[in-house]
Parts: sequence; C-alpha cells; structure tokens
Amino acid sequence: MNLLWKLLGKHVSVPQFAGFVLADLLGMLIVLFGWQFYKDVSPALDGGDNLFGSDYVIVNKKVGLLSGKGGFSEKELKTIREQPFAREVGVFSAASYEVFGDISVAGVELASTELFFESVPDGFVDFADKDRKWTFDPESGVVPIIIPKAYINVYNFGFAPSRSLPKVSGSVFGLVSLNLILRGNGARVQVTGKVVGLSSRLNTILVPQSFMEWSNGLLGTGSKSPSRVIVKVDNVSDSNLSKFLESHNYETEGDSGGASRMSGFLRIVAAIVVGIGIVICLLSFMMLVLSIYLLVEKNSSTMEDLVLAGYSRGRISRPYIILAVSLNALSLAASLALVSWLRTKYVAALGDLLPGIGSSSMMPAVLLGACLFVLVSLADIFLVVRKVKGVRSEK
Repeated sequence: MNLLWKLLGKHVSVPQFAGFVLADLLGMLIVLFGWQFYKDVSPALDGGDNLFGSDYVIVNKKVGLLSGKGGFSEKELKTIREQPFAREVGVFSAASYEVFGDISVAGVELASTELFFESVPDGFVDFADKDRKWTFDPESGVVPIIIPKAYINVYNFGFAPSRSLPKVSGSVFGLVSLNLILRGNGARVQVTGKVVGLSSRLNTILVPQSFMEWSNGLLGTGSKSPSRVIVKVDNVSDSNLSKFLESHNYETEGDSGGASRMSGFLRIVAAIVVGIGIVICLLSFMMLVLSIYLLVEKNSSTMEDLVLAGYSRGRISRPYIILAVSLNALSLAASLALVSWLRTKYVAALGDLLPGIGSSSMMPAVLLGACLFVLVSLADIFLVVRKVKGVRSEK
C-alpha cells in the first residue's frame, strides 16, 4: 500500500483537496445546523406542545360587559359538532369545589395559593412519553397535572427575583409537587399533585377527566354549562372556521392559528436553509469527484504499468477511496463539532424566551450527518472504481 501511495499520490494537489474540505464542511454545517435548530426550536413553537396537536383549537365565547354566564348550551354544542371543519369536539369540565395548594420544588416550599382545576376528555391529551400516565387512582392519591407554560415566565421574571430565588427551565418543573386540599359539599380531601406536562395552549390547570369526575362526585356543589370547548379540526387556518367563529361571536384561546403559522414559517425557513446546504454539499462533492478524476488522468500511465505488474484495479482504486472517505469523515466530524458549539450558544440565548429549548439531544444532527456521509462516500466509491476501470480502455 505504501508503494501505491507513493506512485499514485505524487500528483495530489493539497490546495485542491483543502478547498473541497472547506466547501464540504460549509455545506454539511449548514445542513446539520439548520436541521438541529429546527428540531430544538419547533417543539417550543409548535402549538401541539407534545400534548395537544396543532389541529386542535380551544373555543370560548367573547366576554363582554353584559355577557352573562357565557356557557355553551347543548344546542350550541350540537351546532359546533355539525360543522364540516369539526372532526371531534370535547368540553371543558370545571371543578365545583375549592382548591388550595402548597407548591414546592424538590422539597422546598415556595408558595401557598388558591387554585382552579379543569379537565377535557382524556383522548385530547397525547403524551409522546408513554411512561407518563394521564389517569387518576384514588388509592394512590397522586393527581397528574398540566400547567401553562406562562407560569414559568411568571415565576422566572416575577416571583423568583422578588424572593432571590434562581430561575428555572421548563424541565425543572417536573420536580414541582403540590399538596392539595379540596373542600366542598361539607367534605375535605387531601391529595398530591404532580406536574407531568406544560402547555402554551391552555390558561388553566388541567387534571385528568377521571379525577374531575371523582372529585366533583365527592365534593361538587352542582354542574355548570361548559365555558369552553376543544375542537379537533383539519386545518386551523380554514376560512370556514374563522367565519363560523366570527358569526357566532366566538374566539379561540392561545392563538393556535398564530402558533401554527409560526411553526409553518419555521419549517419553510428550515427547508430553505437545509436546501442551500445540500446544494453546497453537491457542489463540493462534484469538486472532489473532478479532483480525483483529474488525479486519475495524471496517473493513468502509472496505473497501466501497475496493472501490467499484476495489481488489480480494486487495489489501485483503494488509495483514492480511502482519500475520499477520509475527507468526508473529516468534514463530518468538524461540522458536528461546530454544530455542538453553536447549539450551546443559541440554547443559552433563547432559553428564557423559549423554555425547554435544547432539551433534546444532538441525535438529529448526528443521524442526518451519518446518512449524508454514507450516501456521499458510496457515491465517491462508485465513481472512483468506475473511473479506474476505464483507464485502460481510454489509452
């Protein structure tokens, strides 16, 4: 192999291959960075929150000076269910008893406050992590709870500075526990609340439907008309949906349409960035192929002599294959290192603005980079072997 390297490598142009590495590094960096940034940011911008899909809207009546109770009647619910854009409709159930909670994080008590619970049918809550159970067992006394993401900002920028407490990220809220006192109908019950999820779509504390039915049956003082409904739709930007809401004096909560548009805009930008990176990668690939082709042409006489001396064409191709694959591996390793460094910068910069950003790993970029490396290397090997095989016929 050393002899082959000496014979076949005498025409190697270091500036040429250095140019390829830089171009390949740039293209790979753009592709991997764009993909990793999208995977890190999209959960924070996605209206689905990994709990409620982006195809859900929460509808309530507009509140006015003389709006009355504002609940939905059975006739109004039936009208919503009959709309062509409505695939599924569920109602919010409210707790008809008093709730008091002592809030603590990792055993440190932070505050005591009065709370308010609501629930929706369990089918509307979808945890990506199947280990998290969205149900209530009266024997355990532990109530899973979903709280609004806005509570993180309330704590970080309001409560924490006034009490000289450290700011926390969204992931830390999994350590939040609540000692809950429920009072109503002449009875008193104590349970433990456990925060299992955050949502930017809800401005309420959500509990499982099973817990709501159990607690209302035990402590409730009467049922009320639902003040909000959750609707599964085909497209939150559907003009028929907006016309229906406007004609019935309804409004949506949480700006689900805006969240969906923001998420869609992010996808478009990510696609453009990744597309530019792929184009640069293709150009750098062509640069490498042309460089190796030129190198083969310069060494064609040497290759002919090696074939006559008994060397196989596969063995002659091996130095060029090793060179191409090594350069690809160098570009991949350098681009992943740069993506990792850049990721720490934007996660730190956007951590307060988008709680939970960067909670995933670097695996999206690693997997995409590995796929690109394999595809480009296989293409390099195929073209090098094909070119070397055609040397003799060209002479």
